[in-house]
Amino acid sequence: MGSPDFCQPALDYLGQNSTWNLCHIITQPPAPKGRSKTPVPTAVQSWAEAHHVDFSCPTSNDELTKIVETMDPDLIIVIAYGRFIPQKITSTYSCINVHASLLPKHRGASPIQSSMLAGDSQTGVTLMKINEKMDSGDIISSLSMPLNLDLNFEDVHNRLAELSREIIQDLLSNTSDFSNITSTPQDDHQATYCQKITTADRELTPGSPAIDQLRKINAFSPKPGAFISVNNQPIKIIKAHLENDQLHIDIIQPPGKKPMSYHDYCLGNPQGISLC
Repeated sequence: MGSPDFCQPALDYLGQNSTWNLCHIITQPPAPKGRSKTPVPTAVQSWAEAHHVDFSCPTSNDELTKIVETMDPDLIIVIAYGRFIPQKITSTYSCINVHASLLPKHRGASPIQSSMLAGDSQTGVTLMKINEKMDSGDIISSLSMPLNLDLNFEDVHNRLAELSREIIQDLLSNTSDFSNITSTPQDDHQATYCQKITTADRELTPGSPAIDQLRKINAFSPKPGAFISVNNQPIKIIKAHLENDQLHIDIIQPPGKKPMSYHDYCLGNPQGISLC
């Protein structure tokens, strides 16, 4: 079960695995996109179609439950599916989830951005059993990677997607009984939570510490982009760096245009952009 392109490395591995059969994929229904509101399938549905794997896009918990009961799987793997799994499924089948943070930190919808915004020195993926509460199941294993100010969201996202593949591969290579997977309870007292990203979360605040602004720029780069309003127009800051504790803008994106160097932007806008 999954929806975004974050799932692709794991799907590539599961689709090629000769020991376990990837029997069915469950993903979110196509969602309206763009001005035309044309329904667009999830990245996972597109992968399933390209690789000729059966898939379903249930719109209710009852429909989801019936699909799972019909398939009667040995193991259900969930990666960024985007909805809660009914207890009727989790209490009957072996269900595991890959979450893009080092739990119990950053439970919720935006773990990658939240970890970067918080200035964490590392992040990673956690493989856990699924229970009735959000991202609070017992931990099976985790893999980590260092974070630094040279990495943007795309860099971290892609590396964590690969770690998701690695952590699933490790489990499937070393486990024969999915009903008896060793795990450790999370420490709920150490838990932190994150919400869905809003437009307000991406807005840069002039005068805030330079390192906080750079973290925000990195956390939303290249898309959807941190931004600052200039003459009532949102200018996205795609790339910046620190020099002597001062923030220096490298690449920006005006509305309706492609990213450009800040130098070129200032040729037509000599007033520049102030984040001080």
